[in-house]
Amino acid sequence: MKELRERAKDGPLPESIANLDDKLATFEGSAVGRRRRRQPTADSEPHLSTVQADLAKLLEILQGADAKPTTQAVAACETVQKTLKGLGDRWQTLQKQDVNALNEQLRQAQMPVLAP
Repeated sequence: MKELRERAKDGPLPESIANLDDKLATFEGSAVGRRRRRQPTADSEPHLSTVQADLAKLLEILQGADAKPTTQAVAACETVQKTLKGLGDRWQTLQKQDVNALNEQLRQAQMPVLAP
């Protein structure tokens, strides 16, 4: 993306590249440690970093017990699975809409397109 931004100097293309870059950064999220301090707010969308941290924590809980998972652990796993599915849906939308739209602009500017 950085290389594309440097090559695209004029017109709406630099803004479109920046917009997609921002959406991808939001989707990825900031790195979150195992002992996450910042909980997402009710109106914030989940991102890959929080799901990765949630999965790591659940794995730690499940691997740390020599007993059948508690109902809370099972419910947490189901919640994370739903969240992950939602992220997958958002990723598909980003690819089908945003990446395809930017690729069309790149083609018109005779620049290399992004790989799907």
